[in-house]
Amino acid sequence: MMLMRREMFPEFELEIILVTVPYPGASPAEVEDGICQKLEEAVRSVDGIKKQTAIAQEGAGFLVIELKTDGPHVQKTLNEVRSGIGRRPRDQTDHDAANRHPRRSARAARNDPGSRTNSS
Repeated sequence: MMLMRREMFPEFELEIILVTVPYPGASPAEVEDGICQKLEEAVRSVDGIKKQTAIAQEGAGFLVIELKTDGPHVQKTLNEVRSGIGRRPRDQTDHDAANRHPRRSARAARNDPGSRTNSS
């Protein structure tokens, strides 16, 4: 007879990069058009991405990037995401957003709390 191992808190690998772009005073529709769609386009060609989900809310846009577990190292993918976002051409919407709040951040997270990377 085989027994199935059960754990209260099973170990698993979940690699996620969260990109945050504040856009104070913008509606969710403005954030979707001015931030989220452009973030998605900027990282579309980055290797190692399993899934990306954009979230537009009042005053901020987010891009949640789930990485492939068999893909490149997390730090390499994070650097490529940063580079892709930094290379993206800017338009008037970006200029308006930058004037309101110029900070962008990306963070990689794993199930190990000691392995976080932050950047602004």
